[in-house]
Amino acid sequence: MNIIRFKINEKVLCHKHEDPEGSYREARILDTRENNGNTEYYIRYTEYNKRLDEWTTTNNIIRYSSKENIIRPTTKEDGIGQRKMTRSLRQSNVSMLEKDSEINDKIGTQENEIFQRTKNIQNVTIGDYDLNVWYFSPYPGEYGHVERLYICEHCLKYMSKANTYIKHREHCPYHFPPGLLIYKDDKKHLAFFEVDGAEAKMFCQSLCLLSKMFLDHKTLYYDVEPFYFYILCEFNYNEQWKSDDYHIVGYFSKEKASPDGYNLSCLMVLPHYQRKGYGKMLISMSYELSKIEGIPGSPEKPLSDLGLVSFKSYWSGVIAEELLNSTEIPSIEDLTLKTGITKEDCVSTLDTLGCISPYRGSQIISINQNTMEKLRKKSLENKVLVKKELLHWKPHSVVVKYPNVMQTLRTYC
Repeated sequence: MNIIRFKINEKVLCHKHEDPEGSYREARILDTRENNGNTEYYIRYTEYNKRLDEWTTTNNIIRYSSKENIIRPTTKEDGIGQRKMTRSLRQSNVSMLEKDSEINDKIGTQENEIFQRTKNIQNVTIGDYDLNVWYFSPYPGEYGHVERLYICEHCLKYMSKANTYIKHREHCPYHFPPGLLIYKDDKKHLAFFEVDGAEAKMFCQSLCLLSKMFLDHKTLYYDVEPFYFYILCEFNYNEQWKSDDYHIVGYFSKEKASPDGYNLSCLMVLPHYQRKGYGKMLISMSYELSKIEGIPGSPEKPLSDLGLVSFKSYWSGVIAEELLNSTEIPSIEDLTLKTGITKEDCVSTLDTLGCISPYRGSQIISINQNTMEKLRKKSLENKVLVKKELLHWKPHSVVVKYPNVMQTLRTYC
């Protein structure tokens, strides 16, 4: 029996186990390895997100031929996707975010292809959840070369052996992140902690390494001192400890001093907590902090695909609700002050909602009956947002980019 051998970078067709029998996806081979006497190939599916990369055996791969039954991505989320500018003549902030993300895809691929061709860790156990890893993460030493990594959901210590993990869980003294509790919603059992990257350096580095498993664009792993980390947790009362037990849902990081007015650097929600609105809640918290600081904010660019979608949805929902609740149509400046969203982001969102019109060389907000119904639908989308009456936080020293609007913005908080 002849064993078919494939070369690295060779274009092939590969059958993925969940696909219909006899169907294939276009792919490229990035690496090979020997496993128990069998050759395995690391596959990157050509038109799909890199999170679907996987090791597979020879019997799932055939030589490339356009005559085979080749399947394509059926959803935007699965596919890489080709983004389009909203309008070719208007370089809105949202379209610039999209353009930056495309550039980042290309640059990141060129720079990291050698070191990040393959996922170094295939699975991770955190808390009671077993997760498939999406992307490469540079865990040090032996921890970066295991099939499965075990991570304590409280202190984020990482381990390579199941027995060590089980013993650690029994004796870990921590039940919440090492920071200040700034927000607690007892009805929804949600809380936020502010963690200083300089004071809890090891924890924050471990958090960044964990998030890299699920964020393709993230590049910061160890330089955490210039950042605050705002960690969202679900909590429940633990009878054994006679106290609340906090489980990390996700987080966003924020520069301690951003001369460009960025209110969010990186955002991540763990896979088993996604599709619950927590991404918008993290975004909501970043803007509540901006309003208290008195500085309209915007996220650091480029955004990941999922991050861009979340921000667009948040901006649309918040601005739609503000327009519906206003007794008279506000100016763009007023909208910026009330929401904490920068003028550029407000304009691009209003344009998307169809609520902006040219007027005497400038732009004004214009609402008709058709856009009113669209606004009502958008305002219902932001269900899980921060309740500002539960937020107890004071601003740190900040670099103020917009000192002229600081006092005005604070009056809306």
